[in-house]
Amino acid sequence: MREQSRERGKRHVETIPGAAEHKPLAEGSAVQPPKSRWLEPSRSLVALISALVALVVSIPTGVYTVWPALSPDPKEKVGATLETLAFDQNVTYQQYLARRPRHHEDGAALDRNGNVFYIRAMVEGFKREELRVRWFTYEATNSVRITRLGSTAALEEIFRPQAPVNTQIAQVWVPTPPNTGDYFVRFELYASGNVLLSFLDSPTFHVEQA
Repeated sequence: MREQSRERGKRHVETIPGAAEHKPLAEGSAVQPPKSRWLEPSRSLVALISALVALVVSIPTGVYTVWPALSPDPKEKVGATLETLAFDQNVTYQQYLARRPRHHEDGAALDRNGNVFYIRAMVEGFKREELRVRWFTYEATNSVRITRLGSTAALEEIFRPQAPVNTQIAQVWVPTPPNTGDYFVRFELYASGNVLLSFLDSPTFHVEQA
């Protein structure tokens, strides 16, 4: 009876599917965990995000390569200088406006005499910013600034550099002092925040009033 029970037990084990395929692990071998089906989609998502980030980063570079004027100012160096190239004497305000038809009037008398100074500004590090040139008239004999003979907001010349390093020339009209004497004009270049960048004294000129 016992032998028959053993035979039936052996036959029962052999009929279990896959029972004969299980083999004992070799000594020292590690059990390999099953691979997760979620790993493949996660890797694809990471690759997609990386590609999108690289694309976003490269877009500005490509745009600035095609249109360099759109690139921001690196501001590696910041500075400015002014230079008087020439000036015309005895130019009325009306004549000046004829030269500069788009210039804003400040209410000065059209028949008032003045001098037109050609001012060159060499600017570095102020791309697409607004720079203003203000002026003040001085007596040449004692370097005293004449009160009420300085630029108003309407007469301040504006420079708008379009490149990191930019040179522009402006015509600046300055009214003639009312008294006979020798004078010069001081031009001052300001950035936003009322920051003085540079200044320049014009050549001395003589005024003869009747």
